[in-house]
Amino acid sequence: MIWKQVPKHAAAQEEAVAMSKACTLENSVLNIAVLREDSRRELFSILDSIGKDICFVLDPDLNGPLNHVLVDGTAILKDHGVKDFHAFGKNIKTTCEYVFFLVRPSIRAMRYVGKYIRDIGGAPTSSGKKKFHLYFVNRRTLVCDETLKKEGVFGSVSVGEYKLDLIPFDDDILTLELDSCFKDLYVDNDKTHLHTIAASIIKLQTIFGMIPHVKYKGTMSKIIWEMMAHFKREQEVAGNPIGVLDPEIDTLVLIDRNVDLVTPMCTPLTYEGLLDEILGITHGFITVDSDLIADSDDKDAPSEKKQVSVPLNSNDKIYAEVRDYHVERLGMYLQQQARDIRERYDEFRKNRDASISEIREFVKRIPGLKQNYQYLQQHINLAELIKKTTDHKSFRDLKVAEHAMLMGETIFDQMEERIGFQEPILSVLRQFCMQSVTSGGIKAKNYDHLRRELVQTYGFEALLALNSLEKAGLLRRRDTLWTDSSGFSLARKTFRLINEEVDPRNPRDMAYVTLSHAPGYAPLSARIVETAIKARGWSNVQEALRQFPGPSGEVSQLSSNQNEDPMMATTAANTTKIDGFGAEERKVMLVYFLGGVTYMEIAALRHLSHQADCPFDIIIATTKIINGDTLLKSCFDKEVLRFLRLGKGQPAPPRMMMLRRWSCGAARARARMTPYQAARAFSDAASVVNNADDPSVLTREFIYGSLYASDAGYFTTQSREVLHAPDKSIDFTNLWGESEYRQVVAKLYEARREAWLTPVEVFAPFYSHAIAKYMLHAPMAPTPLRIYEIGGGAGTNALHILNYLRDVAPDVYDKTSYTLVEISPVMAERQRQRVVAAHPKQCEVINADILTFADTHGVQNEPCYFLAMEVLDNLPHDKVVLRDGQWLETIVRLGDGAAPGALSLQEGTRPLQDPLIRQTLEFFGSNLPLGVQYRVNTAFAKRVRQLFGQDDPVLDAAFVPTGAMQLLNTLQASFPSHHLIAADFDALPAPNLDKKSTIKALHHPLSTTATSSGSLCAGNAPLVASKTTGVTQDHDTYLVQGGIADIFFATDFARLKKAYCEKLGRASGEVSVVKSSTFLQEFADITKTKTLTGYNPLVQDYSNTSFILS
Repeated sequence: MIWKQVPKHAAAQEEAVAMSKACTLENSVLNIAVLREDSRRELFSILDSIGKDICFVLDPDLNGPLNHVLVDGTAILKDHGVKDFHAFGKNIKTTCEYVFFLVRPSIRAMRYVGKYIRDIGGAPTSSGKKKFHLYFVNRRTLVCDETLKKEGVFGSVSVGEYKLDLIPFDDDILTLELDSCFKDLYVDNDKTHLHTIAASIIKLQTIFGMIPHVKYKGTMSKIIWEMMAHFKREQEVAGNPIGVLDPEIDTLVLIDRNVDLVTPMCTPLTYEGLLDEILGITHGFITVDSDLIADSDDKDAPSEKKQVSVPLNSNDKIYAEVRDYHVERLGMYLQQQARDIRERYDEFRKNRDASISEIREFVKRIPGLKQNYQYLQQHINLAELIKKTTDHKSFRDLKVAEHAMLMGETIFDQMEERIGFQEPILSVLRQFCMQSVTSGGIKAKNYDHLRRELVQTYGFEALLALNSLEKAGLLRRRDTLWTDSSGFSLARKTFRLINEEVDPRNPRDMAYVTLSHAPGYAPLSARIVETAIKARGWSNVQEALRQFPGPSGEVSQLSSNQNEDPMMATTAANTTKIDGFGAEERKVMLVYFLGGVTYMEIAALRHLSHQADCPFDIIIATTKIINGDTLLKSCFDKEVLRFLRLGKGQPAPPRMMMLRRWSCGAARARARMTPYQAARAFSDAASVVNNADDPSVLTREFIYGSLYASDAGYFTTQSREVLHAPDKSIDFTNLWGESEYRQVVAKLYEARREAWLTPVEVFAPFYSHAIAKYMLHAPMAPTPLRIYEIGGGAGTNALHILNYLRDVAPDVYDKTSYTLVEISPVMAERQRQRVVAAHPKQCEVINADILTFADTHGVQNEPCYFLAMEVLDNLPHDKVVLRDGQWLETIVRLGDGAAPGALSLQEGTRPLQDPLIRQTLEFFGSNLPLGVQYRVNTAFAKRVRQLFGQDDPVLDAAFVPTGAMQLLNTLQASFPSHHLIAADFDALPAPNLDKKSTIKALHHPLSTTATSSGSLCAGNAPLVASKTTGVTQDHDTYLVQGGIADIFFATDFARLKKAYCEKLGRASGEVSVVKSSTFLQEFADITKTKTLTGYNPLVQDYSNTSFILS
């Protein structure tokens, strides 16, 4: 039984669900709950104005922020007419009269809306009667209007705005949650968000009174102040002055994020900061394995591991206490709390003489004690997880390097070493940026060298990332004419940023937030705020402030009954004490970060607020809560994020290694080019990087372009059909035997002279039924059934699997989702016509490359089957050479051919430098040097070969499966809970070439597909074959005209299993490799494919194929 080799455990994982609601805000020094209530009322008012039968469609980007507005869940929306609730995703099916879209103003969202309106029936050409309402969060933009017009739905939808500005995340944190704000303001110089920021401050002044004192630092902050002043002046002229006589907020401090770019690049050592760095805090929640928050008594109990969301806010009193603790203090506190709770229990148990009232009183306290104990256990588990990171040598080395840069030292050797080890690009860029901003830029020679190393290691797209970072001010190439002095070095002294005398267990200075073995660093932004609190404000630090971008100012907003222009009150270098500073009564200060704030800065400002000599309770407002990684990612365009595998759903663990992505260079554009255009584009990029005279591409890039380039690749061309789906199944039971079977197959090939037939097509539907039966009866079958298939051709396999499920297991079928991922636009459209049309509720088709799927799509965390039938053979390979003990990589050089517009193709080699080839050699290995075996191996034949000087040759070259390696990377990144079902050739015959030696003893090798010379004289060489008139023609080289030949490889399933287990962390016993005949005898109805003579092609033909099952 095959089942004995397949894992028995189920791997189902459920969607994470929050344990509790958003923060109650009961301990805030301001009644900021009114902001939440105002947002709720406005949303309810919008819904009430629409109708009573509403389908609510939500932009996923708003899901997190709305959790802090609709604290009781979406069920309350039913009271306001909402019957259906959907997020952007699959097709929407609704019977509601009204469809309400709530979105961020983005082109992506508009395209979704346009698609849904057309699908649901709201396009102008539709006879549907549904009414569509589209509301933008905060601002409607002209770009969105134009996109709706291009989508053809502008006249079908009513448009409005929903003012969701500052959202209370905690008692002292307000956020706009604008993901792109930093990039828009500081990279693209797009000031659209400033209107939202100014409006949020004006709203605060409307509720809490006009803020008397305003301080700003930075260009954007000054613009905000000017917008505030302009609005105030307009209101006074109109006779509607804002504010009240007794304002609740005394001082507003506005700070541009680009004033302090050093702090986000630093690694915090506070509990909350490290949780964000290691696990990632998203909208106030972290997602962890359920066993991390389980009671210690239950942790050993057998249970299904799943992910849960844990809220992090002041509702948890223990977290409110420890979130800003240094990790060194954290462990001691948690241990003490655990002892205190146990002592309470033990003390009561020992008191056998307790009275009834004492017992009753203790029983009342039990729920609270139990809740505290659960919270405590949760934080102990999280603290242990953090400790594993902070105790690691690499983390300590990182902190030492950061301190060196903060002190003005350079660490170019360490950075070059990290690049050489191919550490995560985000982590490398973060250190590169920190070196730049602490040194006032990097000398041109060092900058150019590091840039070249980055591009050579991580691909040409890294240049685009570096360009964005330069625009943001995070990187600066310093010419030799500049001095070596740095504005940061002056600030380090002026603001006392480095403090060597800080006790992390009892800190008296905010520098504790980064204190490690080296002295602590106090966030520059927090020191600027600390200075603003002092009597003379910023007047004594003007020289240091001028070292950073943008103007600074300290201004007073005059009361509304005065006629003086408030702009005239600006005192950029104010030397007078502002009223209220130093007063005994504590007042409220609002510190507003334009471009994001880190948890490190939040902790520092909380520490400042708690000091006895600070007259303010500080509330922090921001456009987004960030860390170093998220700040860098926000600088990049979506294309760059995809290229560097930094998109949504693919968080790169900041302290873990991440292997290099699928391919190098500008060949990403190959999908829009012919193979040779793609190759030329790649060579152009390579010449920039390597300063090479001859254009060249890696072997896999050439093969990929030949097979898959848009409109020109062998499988993607629209000029012919290369994968054929017969109109009807073969009636095997009426065939006489093998001979008649061969004749029937030959006639199928004659019908499509250029097409190939796979076992799925030849043995339809019985081959697919076997796979469906396997999936249904597998002990690890996901519930509900989720299936992803790549390279599905004409959709035959998907069609017959779904037909089988519908007929045999209708209950399973109803809940099944089947996703076809297809690289060819032609085949993707055919799959939609054949499969989606027959099973519209179950099936969808994604036109995408599976090797770059992780770049463009989120992680599919749900358990699923992953099917790859006859795909492995066409995954691109690289060619390597082992010469004198040194590995070389093979490249294809492109030159001008003799004919006009033609190209000449030649192979070359260079020292191995490609990370994916290195990874493939690590996981798959190589059998080089490889001895050649001949067809005829008699003693006489050997003498003949000796005579011709060709006795016992040894191959020093081989093709390695870099495409399969990247597929494993994709499975790990995008389908972590998958079960693999893949089948393909485990061996291929030698090529049938016209140019053979007439001497039988010298015929090409029988055991490999290698030729005796040329580009295919290598181990694991492919068969290169084309069909133009129904006759297969083999080629003696893979360097053929793009799009005319199939290039396919045999799969070494033993090596594939080894690599699969090592890469994905699977035990060897959980993965099976079986011959196709064994699999089909187990699961297929072989009586349906048995001929009259007993010959059964289903199990006897295609004997050179195998399955791998996980």
